[in-house]
Amino acid sequence: MKSLTKTLAFATAIAGCAVSQAQTFSDTTFNNSDWSAISFTQGTTSFTAGQVSLGNPDTGRQVTHDLGDTTAIGVAHVFNPASVTIGTGGMAGLTYQIDFIVQPFAPVGLGFLVVQNGRYYISNYLAATQTQWTTAVSDTLTESMFGEVNVSLGSVQNMNSSPDFDLVGSTLQFGFFTANSGGPIIIQSNYDNFSVSAEAVPEPATMALLAIPALAALRKKKSR
Repeated sequence: MKSLTKTLAFATAIAGCAVSQAQTFSDTTFNNSDWSAISFTQGTTSFTAGQVSLGNPDTGRQVTHDLGDTTAIGVAHVFNPASVTIGTGGMAGLTYQIDFIVQPFAPVGLGFLVVQNGRYYISNYLAATQTQWTTAVSDTLTESMFGEVNVSLGSVQNMNSSPDFDLVGSTLQFGFFTANSGGPIIIQSNYDNFSVSAEAVPEPATMALLAIPALAALRKKKSR
């Protein structure tokens, strides 16, 4: 049975190397209560989004963009249970993954989403054309790789405006972004198996505590 999961993974290194803490959120069911959506439009457009049985392999999320003549739409899909508050050390980066499938001759713009202080940013924006289930995976994305959503006929993001991964106390939310332009046309796409990992830079006190066992082991080795 597929389930929504939240896991913590910790990685440590010794003797001056970086120490990191990653928090991972994933969803394989796409219950409607777990997701919210907001649209950015130019012209007369609309969308629907919700859970369907046509996932990979079970339930997933189906998105429909309904475009009028010469219009554009972008939809930010936010995974409500996934949020991280930036600590003293800041955020090192984000890693995403999602499965998608589109209809023949009906590509959809797809990107990874982060929300901060009510502003929406996307990265790794691509034209999703695959008519069989395909997995999109990102490398580690830093703040400069995201651009603020700015939907028009020629663009969906402003790369001169990025999130701030060093804004201590700020909350980040995560999801994915879909978009189309042109029309009139109705375009449908499906999504499943979403995950995002947020890697935080540890606070100095945490690094000091992690170093204590390493120093003790080193002293013990030297005393032999």
